[in-house]
Amino acid sequence: MAWLRLLLQRKLIVGLFIVLVLFVGRFGLTEMDVEIMPDIDLDMAIISVPTSDLSVLDVEEQVTDPIEDRLASIDGIDDYSSDTSAGNVSFNVMLEEDGSDESFRDLEVAMTDMEQLPAVQDISTFRFGTSGAELFLEVYGGDTNEMSRFTEEVAVPRLSALAEVGTIDVSGVQEQEVAVSIDQEELADNGLSLPDVQQAIQDHNQNATLGSLAADDGDERVRWDTSLDSAEALEDVTLQTPDGLVALQDVADIEMTPAENGSAAWKNGSSDVISLQIESASDVGEIELTETVRAEMEQIHEEDYVSGFAFEELISTADFIQDSIDSIQQNVVIGGLLALMVLFLFTLKFRPTMIIGVSIPLSIMLTFSSMWFLGYSINMLTLIALGLGIGMMVDSAIVIFESIYRKVQQGIEITTAVIQGTKEVATAVIAAMLTTVVVLLPLAIMSGDIGEFIMTLAMVVILTLASSLLVSFTVIPVLSSKLLKNAAQKAKPRPDGWLKRGYGHMIGWVTAKKLRSIGVLVGFLALFIGSLFLIDRIPMSAMPDVYDRETELVVMLESSADDEAKEAIAMDVNEHLQDVPDVTDNTVTMFEDEMMWLLINMTDEEDATMEQSEINAEILTSLEPLEDDHPVESVMAATGGDMGGESGLTLNVYGEEYDEMAASAERLEDELAALDGVININHDFANMTTENQLVLHDDELTDYSLTAADVRSQIGAVFMRDEIEQLSVGTNQEVPVFLEFSHEVDDMEALLDYELNTAAGSIPLSDIASLEEQEMPVKISRENGERIASVTADLDGQDLGTVNRELQDVAEEVTASTDTTVQVGGALEQQQEAMTEILFVLGIAVLLVYIVMAVQFNSFIHPLVVVSILPLTFVGVILGLLITQMELNMIAAMGVVMLVGIVLNNAILLIDRLNKLRTVGGMPRTEAIMQAGKDRMRPIFLTTFTTIAGMLPLALAVGGVSDFQAPMATVVISGLLFATLITLIVIPVVYVLLEDTLHWPRKLWRRRQEKRLSRKELPQKEVG
Repeated sequence: MAWLRLLLQRKLIVGLFIVLVLFVGRFGLTEMDVEIMPDIDLDMAIISVPTSDLSVLDVEEQVTDPIEDRLASIDGIDDYSSDTSAGNVSFNVMLEEDGSDESFRDLEVAMTDMEQLPAVQDISTFRFGTSGAELFLEVYGGDTNEMSRFTEEVAVPRLSALAEVGTIDVSGVQEQEVAVSIDQEELADNGLSLPDVQQAIQDHNQNATLGSLAADDGDERVRWDTSLDSAEALEDVTLQTPDGLVALQDVADIEMTPAENGSAAWKNGSSDVISLQIESASDVGEIELTETVRAEMEQIHEEDYVSGFAFEELISTADFIQDSIDSIQQNVVIGGLLALMVLFLFTLKFRPTMIIGVSIPLSIMLTFSSMWFLGYSINMLTLIALGLGIGMMVDSAIVIFESIYRKVQQGIEITTAVIQGTKEVATAVIAAMLTTVVVLLPLAIMSGDIGEFIMTLAMVVILTLASSLLVSFTVIPVLSSKLLKNAAQKAKPRPDGWLKRGYGHMIGWVTAKKLRSIGVLVGFLALFIGSLFLIDRIPMSAMPDVYDRETELVVMLESSADDEAKEAIAMDVNEHLQDVPDVTDNTVTMFEDEMMWLLINMTDEEDATMEQSEINAEILTSLEPLEDDHPVESVMAATGGDMGGESGLTLNVYGEEYDEMAASAERLEDELAALDGVININHDFANMTTENQLVLHDDELTDYSLTAADVRSQIGAVFMRDEIEQLSVGTNQEVPVFLEFSHEVDDMEALLDYELNTAAGSIPLSDIASLEEQEMPVKISRENGERIASVTADLDGQDLGTVNRELQDVAEEVTASTDTTVQVGGALEQQQEAMTEILFVLGIAVLLVYIVMAVQFNSFIHPLVVVSILPLTFVGVILGLLITQMELNMIAAMGVVMLVGIVLNNAILLIDRLNKLRTVGGMPRTEAIMQAGKDRMRPIFLTTFTTIAGMLPLALAVGGVSDFQAPMATVVISGLLFATLITLIVIPVVYVLLEDTLHWPRKLWRRRQEKRLSRKELPQKEVG
């Protein structure tokens, strides 16, 4: 303790340390980013592959198969899945955690090579992560053309110029295109071909500098500008024919029309809206992006660019983030104040409260300093970690101060009391902190994205504990030596109170007889076993939901959905949402050709009449008729998982034959429909599509001297529509020009009547071919190359844990009675995997804890005392979750891990004191047990109730992120209350029973040795 003596002699060192911590902590706090979640690159990549116009089976064969073969050859890819539809394939690729950055780079290179596939048009590869921010704006309520002009000429250029803005995606702008419909007969009569037309348009549409002319007064540039800016200008483009020049309008009809595949948006059923999705530049947070864009929007309004329409925010999570962060910060502050209040109620003295209370702000600022240095941000997880650690921050300080104060009350000189008191508990306090750290460290082995988030939370808790330990061993002793000096002079021995005396007598009576000890232990074991039967009544989920009074949905469309159908869907969405409480407005935008994105806003929290989870359930229920009335495959949460209370269920059907997979999927759909609380049931094979395959007749082809290639090249003109050029119309507006034939072929009958040129003259296509209908799925899903059909559903009023057992029975029954294999997937699979990993982590943590305590106690027996009572602590956890009906999820499981660390702290302090009384003080075991319990009762109660007080605001939290705070805090509070009882009663009982049991062979051997000696001595006495 030479370092402590130095600090007591040079108190200025501690003063400077406090100033440094406050300064650096304050600076780091202002420099750290503020965001809802930490920036994490998730181990998942998405590949999108648009293809040429092929059937779903052709796309599977020509695109999906070769790309999956390439994926299987890339090191670092864990698994992959694909969704194949006509004209598109998308892949979900899970990367291995180790080296995921390098694996993703290899994936990008591999996909660049795969762009050489004949049917592939382009490949986009991107990686999921929580980094980056988004902001949605909308322009609505005015003339469509005027709003489009404002968006393209004012809003997008002005916002794009901001350094904080990365990209802007626009939906709903009235896009135009020019169709050049070629009359095939006129083209042939003039001796022209399609390439002639294309070349003529491209040669005419030129805008460039020809060069410079040297003059006395300098260079003068000459520009050539025959660029096209309208459909009328295209009509006058001239074509060179063998007979002279002709205008393009002589061989084609030219018309500017609304784009067929243009983006579309609807607000409350009206199409007069334009949506802008703004993504931030790198390293720009949500709040910074929002503040910058809002300032620019305000400037645009002040400059009177907005007239006759509205230009507003559609959705911004910045306010929700700020409110959530403010709420958690407030809970942390309140928790700290409550912890101080508990301290004062226990001591009823100002100075002890102040000495221990100083450790809270200092530990917090030291934690902020460490977080800033390590690159952490202020987010929901780090603040919750601080909230959980706020009560634990004072644990070390309380134990050290209590030890010092007890020495002072014994009349020991203040400096000696500080050194002896600190030294007496130093090893126990350090061991207690190390056990908590080793309990949390195994969380690093958790796989997947959940593990990344959990580890962030755990690391901040570890930083908090390490900071509090440093403060406790430096600031607390120095302040105690200063503020307790007068108390040391007036110190008198303090008699035990009635509680200590009563506890001492009770624990002495229980441990005096083995039968009594066994009875107490059996009683607690009965409580534990009984509590296990209550687990079924606890709600369960994989991860908690975040409610921000808005919901995002994805409406998956069938391939047959045309523009008219999409508009009808948007109208019906608005109609169905009218009767849902608290829904204020809705916006629908086209995300892709077969995907609509739906954003639903709700009333503010203070005006809400229903919980958001209930509203979300009503929304899903109200939109169910869309699947019956429109070409809609499904309506699901935009995140693909939980939607604010609706937990996604997935049953995966594996097989080879479509008919068998479809039959199993339909059977599962019927089984799920019979379960209570299961809604919105769909499966991949619910919607089949019919494709007309052109079948050529070989004999007729031979009769007309035609080949399959001849036929395809001639009928290809019917479907030709190629973009050949861009017209510059207005400012920053490019209009595509499409070249097509003006054939009126719009149904199958007209296609069969289409005239083909042969050596014998023109014949209809029907003379040499016919059409046959083929039924095939709209989408083909595969997992690691194996075909899979997914049956999905949502929950209304049920939780994953309740439905899990019934789903397992259904899956096993269908698997046993069919040639397909059914497995549970989706959120339920994630929950099961995560819970299995948590149990594995707990096992490793207990082993590490045992090792630390074995070194601490220099004994194999005493650590077993602590480890053996850990299962009993779950009684409090189960009862707490059952009474409050909080969900048991990954965040709550993190609370269980933390609870283990806290329980171990108190147990170590108790056993460490007991061992010292026996070894150093020479007390008999029973007396040492009684005295150790009385000595440690006060610090155990103090650490327990200050921890509970610090976490109480988190447990009682309401609002958007309460589901992240409340379950974990509830687990710790309820578990700690019961664990305190276990520490003070069960640990002494187990200590006695385990020591007697494990020492029994040694005692038996000693007795036999004594008997042998006595037998030897007896004959000698007789002889004597």
